[in-house]
Amino acid sequence: MFAPVSAGAGEQVPKAPLNALSIADITGIPRETVRRKPDRLTGKGWVERDQNRHWRVSRQGADALRGCTDPTLADLGELRRVLIKA
Repeated sequence: MFAPVSAGAGEQVPKAPLNALSIADITGIPRETVRRKPDRLTGKGWVERDQNRHWRVSRQGADALRGCTDPTLADLGELRRVLIKA
């Protein structure tokens, strides 16, 4: 269904698709820019658009970014553990 994103320790979490306004709100990128840029990512096969015009990361995109996202998620998980103990 949706490309999974690693949540650490081998766990995979499906991510729901987002519309341009949601992406703009989350990232702070102007909405018009958000509307234009995914075309380039679609050309690379990194994102897909569904029938409701929502964007989602494709399996190819998730695989391409896994080397960046896995270490970041591991760091965030460790930060969470430290904060819980504090």
